[in-house]
Amino acid sequence: MGKGSQLTQLKSALSSAGLSRKSQPGAASGSGGKKRKRAVAAAARDPALEKAQKAKKLEEIRKKLNPFDVKVTKLKHDVGGRKVKGVVGRPSASKQEGLEKV
Repeated sequence: MGKGSQLTQLKSALSSAGLSRKSQPGAASGSGGKKRKRAVAAAARDPALEKAQKAKKLEEIRKKLNPFDVKVTKLKHDVGGRKVKGVVGRPSASKQEGLEKV
């Protein structure tokens, strides 16, 4: 990803995705009344859809920031484009699912 600590990387990823809590630049200065009304009207359109989109963006950011959560198995013999099950695994996610089932 980028340089810096994980917190810095998380903050930059959230701001680039538009999910930060800070106000957007230019929205609070000058005659921002119309911009604010448009933003409020746009947010009131479909909150369930926006919530799903935000959750999807957050999940993508979470996957990018934690590369140690993925276990990749090295293939001994790579045979001409054959698809092999179990090459990429997520042990912590499967453990969590098992605990939830119990």
